[in-house]
Amino acid sequence: MITRFLIGLFVFCWFLPKNTYSQPPVLLLQNPSFEDAPGFSRTPRSWFYCGEFGESPPDIHPLDMFGVVHSAQHGYTYIGMVTRDNGTWEGLSQWLHEPLQAGQCYEFSIYAARSPFYQSISRKTWQLVNFDRPVILRIWGGNLNCEKAEMLAVSPLIESSDWQRYTFQFKPQTNYNRIVIEAYYETEETPYCGNVLLDHISPIIPIHCETQQPLVTLETLQQTTPDSDTFLAAMAQQIAFSDTDQQVAQHAFYLPSGELYQANKPLFILSQIPKNTPNRKLIFHLKEENKRFFKLKSESLERELFLYGLNLRQFRIQKYHPKKGEATLTVEVMVEIQ
Repeated sequence: MITRFLIGLFVFCWFLPKNTYSQPPVLLLQNPSFEDAPGFSRTPRSWFYCGEFGESPPDIHPLDMFGVVHSAQHGYTYIGMVTRDNGTWEGLSQWLHEPLQAGQCYEFSIYAARSPFYQSISRKTWQLVNFDRPVILRIWGGNLNCEKAEMLAVSPLIESSDWQRYTFQFKPQTNYNRIVIEAYYETEETPYCGNVLLDHISPIIPIHCETQQPLVTLETLQQTTPDSDTFLAAMAQQIAFSDTDQQVAQHAFYLPSGELYQANKPLFILSQIPKNTPNRKLIFHLKEENKRFFKLKSESLERELFLYGLNLRQFRIQKYHPKKGEATLTVEVMVEIQ
């Protein structure tokens, strides 16, 4: 009987439709808000520079240089990319943890703006020039760093000096494990000096090709966050780190406003407590004996909390030291409020 039952179950499962068990994954980018130390000709952490040999990489702002005065749309920093009158332009690429699938439709958004001032030296005339003209964004798919095998999407001309969200929908013809984002001219006829500022890329979500509706179900966070000990313990137990680089794990979810967001969900929820009650401070006790791993994990936690809008008066990260007679911590992180 058992053997017949197992065989019947196997046959039943084999003939079930494939989409019963799988759905396309949400693609999460690394450092989607371009957070890093400000500097000119610097590539943000987790991104790879794509540009002509001998030309400079994009700049990480705010920098107090070139006349660019924008504040970040999200977090603390953003990037500025330019096109040049000598026929060169700037771009960035990133490896995707999950490849784009051929024939699958996707959607993601990015905030962009044009700076009215972006003064630098023209490599064509060697004169100081204002790189102020509007440009477009081109999105490419490829399988090597900076490979532009297929143009996936193109933005309208980015003319506004205010941050605006631009949404892209595309359907790759081939599987790709890398994505390229580059600034480019409105037309190819005459190269010119232009700029675009970029910040806060959303996760890349699979959508239905006809209805454009998401093919994944994502949680929407609640407006209020309780701060009981039970709640803190439950959230702390869900904070996890990558085994490969000790960075805080990332998730995709919707904010109460409806905006698609990428963050460590339990950590983001906890970060709302000191925001809602300014006299509260989160204390993170990190259990990690390896000194190098502790440094990587604590730095990752700190970066995330800064990105969520907290400052050093609102949180502290320290190594876990069990008190006398206390049972050893069985989770990676314990959180309390002072």
